[in-house]
Amino acid sequence: MGKASWLTISAKTGLIVLAALIFSCPGALANQDSRYATVYTVGSSIVLGEDMSAGRDKALEESLVAAVTQVLGELMPPETMASHFQVLSESVLAHTDQFISDYQMLTETTHAGTHRVLVKANVSVQQLKAALKRADIFIGRRQLPKILFCIAERQLDDAGYRYWWAGQAYARSGEATEAMGSIAKNKGFDLVIPRMGQANAAYPPELSLSEAISLAQRQQAEVVVTGQAVAEKVPGSAAGGQNSFRATVAVRAYNVKTGQEIGQSQQAALVTGDDPYSSGRQAIEKAARSAGEDLTARIASAWYAKGMGKSKIEIQVNGISGHMAAFVQFRGAMGTMSGVDDIQRKEMQSDTAVLVVDFQGSARSLADGLRRQRFDTFDLNIAEPEGNVIRLQIMPR
Repeated sequence: MGKASWLTISAKTGLIVLAALIFSCPGALANQDSRYATVYTVGSSIVLGEDMSAGRDKALEESLVAAVTQVLGELMPPETMASHFQVLSESVLAHTDQFISDYQMLTETTHAGTHRVLVKANVSVQQLKAALKRADIFIGRRQLPKILFCIAERQLDDAGYRYWWAGQAYARSGEATEAMGSIAKNKGFDLVIPRMGQANAAYPPELSLSEAISLAQRQQAEVVVTGQAVAEKVPGSAAGGQNSFRATVAVRAYNVKTGQEIGQSQQAALVTGDDPYSSGRQAIEKAARSAGEDLTARIASAWYAKGMGKSKIEIQVNGISGHMAAFVQFRGAMGTMSGVDDIQRKEMQSDTAVLVVDFQGSARSLADGLRRQRFDTFDLNIAEPEGNVIRLQIMPR
């Protein structure tokens, strides 16, 4: 670690410096030299007695931990950091000297027994990435899975369950699915909208695991959520007041590829009102929103922590002869896509290149993402993936 430059200025000047830093500095990883990130942090410590030196050292230590934490926060989403926090604490945050290349303490002040320091630190992004890779922690923005909701719903005036996989054209998704789907979409999940009337009418409202997986595979989903949502009137609730209606939503999420359960949630909600149908719907929606918040957090955490969606996908690129600039631009654009961790060249011939991509998601998800890419001088003709292989052609304009 570099030697600190101790600079003492007035508290008033320190506040001016801090304000200037806050309002003028871009994100840490916007540094021109991508090997390092320059960050500004504040550390504090309680001063015990007259031991000012110990208070300063403790505040400095805290500021350096904050510097490394800030860069970690730009390398990975919060869900990843939360699911790996113990590993990060032990292997990274407990050894900040391995990741701080140098620092300066810009100013310090003591007030009401608390010593604070303002520090400028240069954090080695390369060293951090290497440590995360050794710990098998995915960095970068992740691709969340495509979710299919299979929730059978029974309202107060229903004789039985309603569900979209009944094989009937009029079947609808229901309030529970719409509420949970809205939560999932807002959190960045891709929703699979079921094709109504194309399901097997023999499937019951309460799906077995094999039936749910089969439906999800047909709909090209990566995670399937099954369960029931039921609304009922609370017995005797109208005595001396309004009727009360209770809804219960119980759901489970499964990895379509492996059949492994990756989360479950059961939530209940109570609504009072005079209109049974409207109140029952409100109760289901309320319970479903709670279940959606709970279950999507569990899915994201499990997906990140266990690398469930991580795949090695082979991309065969044709048409590169005479168009190497286009190939380089394509590869660079793919490297910035959500969920792409690493790209390696497996093979290179006169007109064909084979790349291997570490991707957080399926080959179909990656192909869909590539189809959304736009280039000024060429287009991509992408075939439907076969297993974990994507074939595409560079088409100059």
